[in-house]
Amino acid sequence: MRRFIFALAVLIAISGCSKKTDSETGKIDGKWNVVSITENANSRILLPPAGLATAPFLSFSDGNFSGASPANQIGEGEFTLVDSAGIRFKGFSSTQVGEGEFGKAMFEVLMSCQIQSLAPCTPAQITWDGTDRISINGRFRYTLNMERD
Repeated sequence: MRRFIFALAVLIAISGCSKKTDSETGKIDGKWNVVSITENANSRILLPPAGLATAPFLSFSDGNFSGASPANQIGEGEFTLVDSAGIRFKGFSSTQVGEGEFGKAMFEVLMSCQIQSLAPCTPAQITWDGTDRISINGRFRYTLNMERD
């Protein structure tokens, strides 16, 4: 009986250490339109500027991201998912055109890990609303609200 209990405990411990499958970590993959940004302190909603040729978006694929803000292109970005509720944005490149309030808020969320003095940084928090809507709280001033394209 002791051997059975010991074997059962080992089996449970091993199964709890399994690597996440692609279906668990890949659900963020794809193109996400940034439909609004919430200012965390007062819940004020920022909307993308009217008349943009390309709506602001982020595309995620296999640990990489790219996208567009209202004024700039974003590329060569890397991210890691932390469990199912966190994301760490690593370095990325972008064009250098001046941004308005919406674009500056978007970049603040993407740079939330780089401006922290902690290593590793506290990840941004992902809140899922079904499978096609997410919010990413950058842990500072803003939260990106996105819908799957």
